[in-house]
Amino acid sequence: MRVTSATCALLLALICSVQLGDACLDIDKLLANVVFDVSQDLLKEELARYNPSPLTEESFLNVQQCFANVSVTERFAHSVVIKKILQSNDCIEAAF
Repeated sequence: MRVTSATCALLLALICSVQLGDACLDIDKLLANVVFDVSQDLLKEELARYNPSPLTEESFLNVQQCFANVSVTERFAHSVVIKKILQSNDCIEAAF
């Protein structure tokens, strides 16, 4: 089954929605890592930083699988969606 970029956007929005403080706004860094296909270890480390609870192997694999199934073009396209989410009032208010 192919995962759509919308699904990836929702996953990142979910990660963002559970964040406090700077982590919500810093998700741009995570997004850049995903777009440019960094190593699994680095991606896992970055995801762990944004997750207030220990990142489970299952949750990491879900996110990793999501991004493994979309093209670089799609990753850039949904990055715009995530940036809009990050700039929304809900996300900004969570940072304060």
